[in-house]
Amino acid sequence: MTLIAIWSDSPSEHVYIASDSRLSDIYDKTKKPWDCASKIFQVADFSEVVAYCGKTEPLLVAISQTAQCLRYTDNLSKSGNSMAPQLTTRVTAACKHLDDAIKSYPKGWMGSGGNMFFVGYDKRERKPRVFRVRVNLRGVICKKDDKPFEQKEVDFSTEPQFFGSGEKTAKNYLAKNNHDNANAAFNCLKSTIFGERIRSVGGVPQVFRVDAKGVTPIGIVLDGEAFLGGMKLQYRSKMKNVEWRDKSFNICEYLLDATVKRSKQTKRKKKPKNVV
Repeated sequence: MTLIAIWSDSPSEHVYIASDSRLSDIYDKTKKPWDCASKIFQVADFSEVVAYCGKTEPLLVAISQTAQCLRYTDNLSKSGNSMAPQLTTRVTAACKHLDDAIKSYPKGWMGSGGNMFFVGYDKRERKPRVFRVRVNLRGVICKKDDKPFEQKEVDFSTEPQFFGSGEKTAKNYLAKNNHDNANAAFNCLKSTIFGERIRSVGGVPQVFRVDAKGVTPIGIVLDGEAFLGGMKLQYRSKMKNVEWRDKSFNICEYLLDATVKRSKQTKRKKKPKNVV
């Protein structure tokens, strides 16, 4: 299962979306879960991301494909000009692709339903918006008249919103804490993930921020390690497009950059050639 958190300390300017990173077998609890799964995908070149919330891996795959489809479809790739389609049009297109993908799966593959979250900056409304798309075994759920696809907008303007496994636990944490800033919302998500009560969520939180400038991936520095998209980074590289936060969601230095700086400062000076 998946725990999704959506919040903002400035709803007219930006929105954060975050999730846990665990994939587990809901039918065989003896299998060890995997805590490094990406569940939020950026639509490249756009101020948009799509996120997975469910119990079935085929839905996760279909949602990741949706991000690619939106980027490369000619009629949907006109960004930043008067001919650009409305955000709601792009949400509908995402629903159509997701619906087609689910209906193409062999019988029994889906296992169960779930949700896709579509987060984007609406340039016409001049604010970020979040849409929740529900999915069942037959495809994307429609309204009562079967048309169009059901796209419920999520209101994050007054308080953080949680969905999925651990939703009630996260809301209980929220009720006990001040939730008027991004740190508090993240800490509620983190406490739920790291707690032992909800076994279907785990790993390190993965976070993205969406605003008028685009999508900012947020890396987490935890216990001396750097994580991005739920995965621990094993290499040394500058990542200037990533914003780094510590375990309390405060802005911090990129851990690996700091390590490189220290190694340069402590490098021994070369001995002059004329000195014996």
